[in-house]
Amino acid sequence: MIGFDDRQARLCALFNTLSLLYVMAPDQIAAQLKPYVSIRELSSLTPWTEQAIRTMMAKRILREGEHFFHVGRRPVFKWEAIVRFIERRDAHFASGIPLHRGGFLNGAS
Repeated sequence: MIGFDDRQARLCALFNTLSLLYVMAPDQIAAQLKPYVSIRELSSLTPWTEQAIRTMMAKRILREGEHFFHVGRRPVFKWEAIVRFIERRDAHFASGIPLHRGGFLNGAS
């Protein structure tokens, strides 16, 4: 651009960064900055309640060592693994009809 100096370029970059932070919810920003989240943070980032997350852990739907780890007695969830889990589940639901006792009709088991 004509008359576009380094100072203006830095101001534009700063404005773009601040506008993204303003548009995004605080919990989304936290999830992008933190690779591991607590049960409370996970429940605010997903449609699951804290109790639903604990139930999925007890039923081994969310697996220790893959989706979460224990730090002391507290479970800590790996955000990337949770995203893969959600996206994989969505793909399974799209490929067939879910059955009551697990598995899918006309799709993967």
